[in-house]
Amino acid sequence: MEAAEAVVDEVALEGLDGITLSSLWCRLEHRVPPFPLRLDAGTRQVVWQALVCNPELSFYELPEERPLLQVADRYAEFDQEAGIWEFKKEPTSLEDIYPIHMILDNKEGIQGSCQFFNERICVTDQIRTTSLQPCCTLGDVIKRY
Repeated sequence: MEAAEAVVDEVALEGLDGITLSSLWCRLEHRVPPFPLRLDAGTRQVVWQALVCNPELSFYELPEERPLLQVADRYAEFDQEAGIWEFKKEPTSLEDIYPIHMILDNKEGIQGSCQFFNERICVTDQIRTTSLQPCCTLGDVIKRY
């Protein structure tokens, strides 16, 4: 159950923008506390099955590919003994792959931030059936999207 909760947490934390599969794998690999399973091909397939069977999740195709997620180790320059931050070099700024684009006046009452909210295409019915059964494998999704 701990692994399933971690997966849903990582998806939900991205808000309306959602998360790509490559970003999900990256988030799970860098998660604190650590993701409890090794992220091999078998585990990724199980994670995919859990996502597909979750009725609270929808799947969207973006009009353009999202840049790859870059994760900064926020603990790399923290001195555990002294309890202080030690900046040994100039901090590098990472590309913001989730630019702020507020959604406030949606007719369904949806609010949040999503760069392609109006342009994205819902593909949930191509990913799973109404009875929450998968229409495609993880491999199929990676090839197609």
